[in-house]
Amino acid sequence: MRTSISFASLTFFILFAIGAAAGFGVYKTTGSQIAGEAVGGVGFVAALIVSLSIKVADQWERVVILRLGKFHSLKGPGLFLIIPIIDVIPYWIDTIVVVPSSVIDTMQLGGISGVAAVAVGMGKENGHAQANGQPKELELTR
Repeated sequence: MRTSISFASLTFFILFAIGAAAGFGVYKTTGSQIAGEAVGGVGFVAALIVSLSIKVADQWERVVILRLGKFHSLKGPGLFLIIPIIDVIPYWIDTIVVVPSSVIDTMQLGGISGVAAVAVGMGKENGHAQANGQPKELELTR
């Protein structure tokens, strides 16, 4: 299971700070400690629910969402929301196509654009790994 919590953590702390400030404001204006703690507690619960709802899929990822055990949707890439406890994410699907190096070594360069030829040339050249890792220009011949 993939976990990326930076955006959700930031959202939690911002919303929690707003709830704590609102609770302190209620305490200062009314003088009631119970009312201030109640507002702060509501702010904490709201921040927790919102931060658990926010998910972010990378550009090459898709996410399967099950709602109450049944397929609901396929989301991604980007920001999306789920309903905590009701929605479950069983799979993060990686859509990157990885070409084995043996295929790249035996591939004919005719008909490939210059950008693809440079990308092919970054890993190996003439069967030997490059020492400095810098891309080298390849000659395209037909």
